[in-house]
Amino acid sequence: MVPGCDILSIVVGGASSGTTLRIVVTGDLDLAGAPQLRSDVRNLLRDNNPTVVEIDLGGVEVLDDIGVGVLLGIRRLVGSLNVELHIEPKSEPVVHSLDQYAVSDLFP
Repeated sequence: MVPGCDILSIVVGGASSGTTLRIVVTGDLDLAGAPQLRSDVRNLLRDNNPTVVEIDLGGVEVLDDIGVGVLLGIRRLVGSLNVELHIEPKSEPVVHSLDQYAVSDLFP
């Protein structure tokens, strides 16, 4: 694998109206991949009307400031829709970036 060339992969499961929407993200959540996650989450929320969104970031290898910003935006969006957000598990790079940007307490 060539550093910086990972493709963001998003897999969705368990989505139906009024239930849990589970999103598994792997790859790099950075300038190249983060906008895809933002767009996909918006569309999935619109199309599925879940009560809970679970985002698995266990396979994320890179989380930069753009990725952190997208996660904060997703947090705001689901909160405005009265949808619960759970981000678990988190890879070591995700934990490190959330700590670095002092937002880890927003994603317990």
